This record gives sequence, structure tokens and C-alpha cells, in this order.
Amino acid sequence: MRGVRTDSRTNGFVGALTYAYWTAPDWAVTISISVLDAEAGTSATGTDVTSKSAAVIPVLFGAKYAPALSSRHSPLRPYLSGAVGPYLGFASNTVISAALSNEAISETAFGFRALVGVDWFAGSHFTLSVGAGYHFVTDFDEPIGRGKNYSGPEFSFGLGFVFGKGR
Repeated sequence: MRGVRTDSRTNGFVGALTYAYWTAPDWAVTISISVLDAEAGTSATGTDVTSKSAAVIPVLFGAKYAPALSSRHSPLRPYLSGAVGPYLGFASNTVISAALSNEAISETAFGFRALVGVDWFAGSHFTLSVGAGYHFVTDFDEPIGRGKNYSGPEFSFGLGFVFGKGR
């Protein structure tokens, strides 16, 4: 019997909101919350309807090192960053047929993210950045969406606002 299926999925790093507090000219402490993976889908065949959704959300605490000497005569400032914290996994699977079945999964895995990049100071209050890194994540006990392990690369672009006096 034929059916109908809809899916929506992202692969890899989706986006983040990060706050950095500069404790010294070269060092900042950071906190970030991001979406590493998300998916949702529904299928209907005959008398069965299935709905699934999942998301992995890292909440990371870390440090950023950007040598101040590199920005003395240039608006470009390279950096290294590392962060650790929980990777929160959420999944929901619902099947409606002759009976109703609903499964909700909520798990936490521990992880570390290493990142290297460059910030471009566009004026005294705005930054643009580009970075590349890798997420090292322990396995979830149950599959969250596409699998149990979410280790993998990250490529990021950012826009920042500098509070205070700026650079």
C-alpha cells in the first residue's frame, strides 16, 4: 500500500548563540548554546500514522585565546577556542494505528569542542568571524534521531557585537 511521507532534517552544526567575556586582552571565557542536529518527520500508510522528532543541543562552557599582538596593526585576529559541557538529546516517536504508542527520550552525553578561526573587527563595535573545529562527543545510550554519536566537524560563520568601549 502506498503512503505519504514528509521529512525535514539538518545535518551537522545548525547555529549557536555565544557570549564571550574578555578577562584579559588575550583571553575570554565563553558560554554557548547551539543546535547540532535536528529532524522531524511524519509518514502515513494505510491506517498507521508515524511522527518522529529529534534534536541535539550542546550547552558548552569554555575559553577563547586570541593573541592581542596579532591585532595591533590589523583588524584580523586569529583565535583558538575550547569548550566542554553536556550535549542534550531529545527524541519523540509516536505511532497511531489500532493502538497509540508514544516514546519520549531525553539523554545527556558529555562532549568537548575544539575550534580555530579568525575574527575581523569591522569598526569598534562589530565583528565577523569564521571558524572550523570538531565536536568530540560520547555516545548516547539510545539513538537520538540519526544515531548515538554526534562527533564531527563544525564550520561556522559569526556576527558579533562588542559591548563597552570596543577594541
